[in-house]
Amino acid sequence: MGRDVTGQWFDELYSDQILDGYTVAYSAAVDRRTATFYRGDLEFVGKGFLNFCSVHLPLSDNGTDVNMLMLCLSFDET
Repeated sequence: MGRDVTGQWFDELYSDQILDGYTVAYSAAVDRRTATFYRGDLEFVGKGFLNFCSVHLPLSDNGTDVNMLMLCLSFDET
């Protein structure tokens, strides 16, 4: 997205509204224990000309409790 966010927490990077959106999206994959799919644009970081698709994949160390998410993103210019 054109910036280095290494070592920063989401709440340091995004406003409450955007952070809430991330929380809802990530929680859906965890709560449902199934892959979730999203599509949108990057207007929230000033790059509305970029569209994205993302898949959130819940993972588990013990086969039951989700304790990790793997995210896969694809970006396309409009």
